Amino acid sequence: MEAVEFSLPATITIERLEDETTTTPAGEFVGCQHYRTTTASTVNIKIAKIPITEERHQWYHESVHGLVKEIYRREPVKFLTWWRAGYTATSVLTTFGKEQAKAAAEPDGADGPRVRRTHEPEPRSASSAGMALLLLGSVAVLTIGCLVLLQRTRRK
Repeated sequence: MEAVEFSLPATITIERLEDETTTTPAGEFVGCQHYRTTTASTVNIKIAKIPITEERHQWYHESVHGLVKEIYRREPVKFLTWWRAGYTATSVLTTFGKEQAKAAAEPDGADGPRVRRTHEPEPRSASSAGMALLLLGSVAVLTIGCLVLLQRTRRK
């Protein structure tokens, strides 16, 4: 297969919005960190420019060390006779439990039993969550571009 030349410029904007209380089947989470990620890209092939837009709202809570809720919205795309419908998808945390870590006893030593201490993992920082979102958005944009090109080359 011959290489097809195209460009796929993309703008990914990640905004930290005000903290919110979010209710899911797993419970109510007060003070969730709310992020909005907007991706705008254009598949630029020789005969046309195809705009692609998507938006993602994510709520993170420190008690679960991760995502509590996500709303993902992808706008429809149309190019000549090919089209892809837009859609909205929602993901929510349905269950969550937290147990106190049990101390594991080590073999008795000369001064009595020893106890191994356990600790909870440190919560992820907002910057690492933002970088993960940026990477995920970039991969999504590149995947869409490849699919559009594949569809185009099959028609020839």
